[in-house]
Amino acid sequence: METSSDAPVVIVREQTRVTSGPEVQQKIIHACRALASILRGTLGPRGLDKGLYKSNGEFAVTSDGARIINDLLIKNPGAKLLVSLGKSQESVIGDGVTSTVLFAGALLDEASRLLRTGVNPLVIVDGYQAALSHALTRLDELEITVAGDDRDLLTQVACTALSGRVAAAESEMFSTMIADALDTVTQQQGDSTRCEAEDVLFDKLEEGTLSDSCLIRGVVWKKRIPLTRMAGVRTDVRIAVLHADLKPPEIRRDAEIEFSEVSAYEEFIAVQEQAREQLAESLLASGADLFCCSGEVDRSVLHKLDAADAMVIADLDEQQLRQVAQASGANVVEHITDLGKDDLGRAASVNAESRQATDEVQDRIIIDGCEGPLVTCLIAGTASADEVIRGLYD
Repeated sequence: METSSDAPVVIVREQTRVTSGPEVQQKIIHACRALASILRGTLGPRGLDKGLYKSNGEFAVTSDGARIINDLLIKNPGAKLLVSLGKSQESVIGDGVTSTVLFAGALLDEASRLLRTGVNPLVIVDGYQAALSHALTRLDELEITVAGDDRDLLTQVACTALSGRVAAAESEMFSTMIADALDTVTQQQGDSTRCEAEDVLFDKLEEGTLSDSCLIRGVVWKKRIPLTRMAGVRTDVRIAVLHADLKPPEIRRDAEIEFSEVSAYEEFIAVQEQAREQLAESLLASGADLFCCSGEVDRSVLHKLDAADAMVIADLDEQQLRQVAQASGANVVEHITDLGKDDLGRAASVNAESRQATDEVQDRIIIDGCEGPLVTCLIAGTASADEVIRGLYD
């Protein structure tokens, strides 16, 4: 609806208050300063933990800035911008969320002082842009070139990043773990060096203490073991990775088969069983001891493989197949008939732990001793494991 002067008319509640100009600026800056003040106490090696309580009853104690801003319910648009800034920092860099939010809050605090003295906002923006350009130039001048294979330096950097996340007693152990992990996943490709964060996985042991944590040169899965007899430890394991089902081709669902005699039905069953027998023999002929597949496993084929002391892990997703192939050096095979000895990977050991199944407990399979560029940091303990994993990831 418009008046004769073409000015828009907005209908609002009686208790609604409309503000604009400097008052809005100060309110937004005040909200950003309040958010920064929440994180200020967590900064540094002597930073304090914050207790986070959610409406669903969950409670967490942490000093990680990324975790705190992710769990806070923010309504102010200015404070939401700081949250977005922190999330961008976490996504791109993986660390420094608290420092980023505090630095942005300090810049806004100074901008608030300048605004109160009458300085134009555009002048403040130009000043900050000039300061940014000068800071980047100065950083280039202060740059120190270091060798990528300097293990002592990697250990020191990891130790610094873990300050305040773990006790001093475990800091050295986890720093060494990260240095070992980087040594394993770093690859020289011509004149460049490849080292991806995705090649370092993290998992919880859910038992023991932090000192029981270890580095697995391979993968750790929480999957059901198809047969209890397959549980146990195997050494010098040859691994086949199959993006397929371990069962003979099925008859179409809409197909109808009529048997005029019982002997014809028995012959049909015999042919099906022979197909399963041939499938199991072809799999075993590859020389594999462990079959990792993405699909289902025929029960008859499963028992035949078990009788030959082979192990099967089924129902894996594409990411899990890629990870075990990368760690073991195996090729992901799309068709069972294409599987050969050259497609197999190797692992020093495979430990399949069968445990009583509950809603939260599953069997655990640890594939260790691989030579590929992929590792898993297995963190023991219960209460502090999540916080340690976040610290190690950063």
